[in-house]
Amino acid sequence: MAVLEKIRSKMGLLASLIIGFALLAFVLSDFLTRGRSILGNNQFQIAEINGKKVQYQEFDQFVNQLSEVYKFNSGQANLNEEMVNSIREQSWQQLVDEYVLGDEYRAVGLSVSSKEVLDMVQGSEPHPYIRQLFTDPQTQVFNRAAVLQFIKSLEKETDPARKNYWLYIEGQIIHERYMAKYLNLIKKGLYVTSRQVQKEIDDNSRKVSFNFMAVNYSTIADTLIPVKLSEVKKYLKEHAKEFEQEASRDIEYVSFEITPSAEDFAEVKSWMEKNKEEFFTTEDVKQFVNMNSDVSFSEKYLKEEELMDSIKPLYKGKVGDHIGPYFANGTFYMARLTDIKTLPDSVKARHILIRPENNTKEAYDKAKAKADSLLVLLKKGADFAELARNNSADGSAREGGDLGWFREGQMVKPFSDACFSAKKGQPQIVETQFGFHIVEVTDRGKEVKKVQVAVLQRKVEASSATQQAIYQKASAFAGNNNTGEKFVATLKKQGITPMRATYLTDNMREVPGLPNSRELVRWAFKAKLNDISGVMELGDRFVVARLSQVREKGLPDAEQVKDQIAFLIRKEKKAQQIMQRLQQEINATPSLELLAQKESAKVDTVYDISFASYALPTAGFEPAVIAAATVSPVQKLTGPVKGNNGVFVLQVFAENTQELSRELVSTRLENNYLNRANYEPVNVLKKLANIKDMRSKFY
Repeated sequence: MAVLEKIRSKMGLLASLIIGFALLAFVLSDFLTRGRSILGNNQFQIAEINGKKVQYQEFDQFVNQLSEVYKFNSGQANLNEEMVNSIREQSWQQLVDEYVLGDEYRAVGLSVSSKEVLDMVQGSEPHPYIRQLFTDPQTQVFNRAAVLQFIKSLEKETDPARKNYWLYIEGQIIHERYMAKYLNLIKKGLYVTSRQVQKEIDDNSRKVSFNFMAVNYSTIADTLIPVKLSEVKKYLKEHAKEFEQEASRDIEYVSFEITPSAEDFAEVKSWMEKNKEEFFTTEDVKQFVNMNSDVSFSEKYLKEEELMDSIKPLYKGKVGDHIGPYFANGTFYMARLTDIKTLPDSVKARHILIRPENNTKEAYDKAKAKADSLLVLLKKGADFAELARNNSADGSAREGGDLGWFREGQMVKPFSDACFSAKKGQPQIVETQFGFHIVEVTDRGKEVKKVQVAVLQRKVEASSATQQAIYQKASAFAGNNNTGEKFVATLKKQGITPMRATYLTDNMREVPGLPNSRELVRWAFKAKLNDISGVMELGDRFVVARLSQVREKGLPDAEQVKDQIAFLIRKEKKAQQIMQRLQQEINATPSLELLAQKESAKVDTVYDISFASYALPTAGFEPAVIAAATVSPVQKLTGPVKGNNGVFVLQVFAENTQELSRELVSTRLENNYLNRANYEPVNVLKKLANIKDMRSKFY
């Protein structure tokens, strides 16, 4: 409704556009000149980026700023753990962007002037963020006057949250302009050479069709190809770059689920039976539900198809009829028909919104007085549409306040309730969190029967006694199996397969499948190999874990990767054996069909393969085979070729060379470069920044 409402309601759409960008300072100069806190004590250091130490205090400022934005947008004073974790992660990305990109912007001399910012907000072509915020949802027309009105209102604003939120939006616009300028500089330096065009033509112009056979590596048993640890170490040394790793941990754990006992079910059922008569007969059913139900009383009136299947029979009943108690999906229910009305299925309305200038009592009194005076004018015959255009703070003012048709519940509750209970053509004042609305129902939809049903529900949950019993069981398991050897032996003896989580990193918020398990991740990085955790309560279960693998950053120990490397060594040895055998057979039998018959292999055929082809339809990813085929003469037996899955022999039987347009090829390559320029430069800069992430010390 009001601009403030629109900002809040559209934040979901903005989030995908805005929040992902760096939350830089709230003013232009702060973006490029933000000071770095130097505390000297490394215990407060949270990162090192481009050789610069970043202290916890600075990161915490990012977190606090973004937290206030979320609180303003959601209207909530507190944020849940999931949201706090999300904000911390976004703040980290923003901090990294400022250090990495801010340095780069300064190095190339980029700037964004205040004139540019003004033009993006109020110019003839406003920034998409601004256009999105101030576009009428009904007419899809951008309301430039609303932008100016909103900015002007900030001059008198006493609530810092609204000002900071707007400055935050400006900060995102500024950051995006910096990014656009920087990427444009890079794109202007990109071009496609004639040699690149010719290579692309050469790679794609010749297409071949060929027959091939393959001898799979699996035809030789692994047991026939022994691999020594010394070979593994030698291979690891020669291919060190390929095996560099980040620090990670593996755990295996046993879960003790916290589920209600038979006694817990019986207790809830007994309570429902004991209190059902009072629920069915009490005069103040709303208070009874609100005091005793898991879900508060709903005053909404529903059509038959909107009722839960289990209580639909009440639709044809009379006030006072009831159902239950009954059990479904872990919850006991009972319901009572409290009212029947004939109401419109939808209404058409218009309104004038008078929004207080700030959160003071004086501002609210002033807004209420203005709404009262406008209502008096309307009752004397004033034109509603004209008053809306001149006084309403909502985007619908442009349309004379018209909101069109809407169903019950589509608007905020006080507004919706007033509209669906009002008579046609009788304006009234309604107060919502957005201000004071003078609302008039201009038309009512088809009148239908609707019912109000009081539903009392109680979910069966594990009682304190049940939880304590499950905890004691988990605690006994942890105590009796306090070493890695005992843990593994007990599980094997009892036939229990533990759950496993692999490659946990120190900044993971939780173990996959275990909600709120950050402490388990932190434990894994503090513990020693084969340590057993204490009992941890994670969501709806208690967990006991064993640290089963430790990987430090850098080159792994040969023992950790011996299976992986042994597989590669065996593959190479098998390839050499098969290639040697096939070469001898080719020399003796230069026929693909006879060769396949001798190797008990089948001959496959593929068509129109070029050097740029990604894979073979019947053999998968085999770049070496594709390369060999595209340069092979027609009818010549080619091979053996060492592939990913086996050794191949092929024979091209047809080729087709097509003329490719140099202009089209050049354009395609250029577009590919331009697309990659949108993300690769930033990724490279971050990689070169040698970022050391130490957040796990604090969270």
